[in-house]
Amino acid sequence: HVKAIVNAAGPWVKHVAEDILDLESKTNLRLVKGSHIVVRKFLNHDHAFILQGKDGRVIFVIPYMNDFTLIGTTDVLLDALEQPVTISNEEIQYLCNNVNEYLQHNITPQDVLWEYAGIRALHSTELIEARNMTRDYLIEIDEGNGNAPALSIFGGKLTTYRSLAETIVNHLQKYFPNLGKPWTTRAYLPGGFLPNDDLAAYTQHILKTYAPLPPDILRHYINNYGTRAVEVLMNSHILPDLGNHFGGALYKREVDYLVQHEWAKTAEDILWRRGKQGLLFTPEQTKNLENYLSSLAVPHENVRG
Repeated sequence: HVKAIVNAAGPWVKHVAEDILDLESKTNLRLVKGSHIVVRKFLNHDHAFILQGKDGRVIFVIPYMNDFTLIGTTDVLLDALEQPVTISNEEIQYLCNNVNEYLQHNITPQDVLWEYAGIRALHSTELIEARNMTRDYLIEIDEGNGNAPALSIFGGKLTTYRSLAETIVNHLQKYFPNLGKPWTTRAYLPGGFLPNDDLAAYTQHILKTYAPLPPDILRHYINNYGTRAVEVLMNSHILPDLGNHFGGALYKREVDYLVQHEWAKTAEDILWRRGKQGLLFTPEQTKNLENYLSSLAVPHENVRG
């Protein structure tokens, strides 16, 4: 039977708590949309900028994937959850205007190659502007009255999710007395255990070890997989060893790795969810990748238990 429930549903946390778990929630949830745009690289260096607009908000202008610039973000308070979440024309123009206020290279909505938006689920008891709402989290605990306890998480940030996860597990300690000591916060992510924590030295080691391969491809693997780059590069010594080139920096060897180790199934998984190589792909290249992934699929009737 279920011993505890953790409600980490983000924008849906209040719905899950009240309508599914039948809990009384006292926290006021505010939904704030944040949107970004990507344009061609227009600066001849790799510095990031923080720009403050006339409204007091700041936006970021960040080098992105060598050839692009990422600009964001907005704060738009929503009355209801949008599905799907999309950037508005007003937000695109807002970001362009803020960049043009500071930089000599003007950008327009026509320069936008790709955009994306997400929902911040923030908690606030006051009617304040979205940009002034806390990005911290709040936890509601319902002891369950003899049933399974339920923890609902309001707010929080992706950048602190591991620390938050440890906090949640610590709250569950009383219900799971055999839990070990906390370790999550300082544990390395897969591929993150670099010798002496020195990324520059590790990069030079890989570039030297696999010298016959293009440096930009090797850096792509290091940036995406860390020390697991050597698993992607297994038995690869020259460019043909990486297999078919699908487009951008994507070769068959990486596709196979993502399918086997990171559960990728579709072209969208690989081009947009495991990375952003989709920015470099043509429709024809995307179709070729889809065809290859389809050829890997095993028909259901041929799978034995």
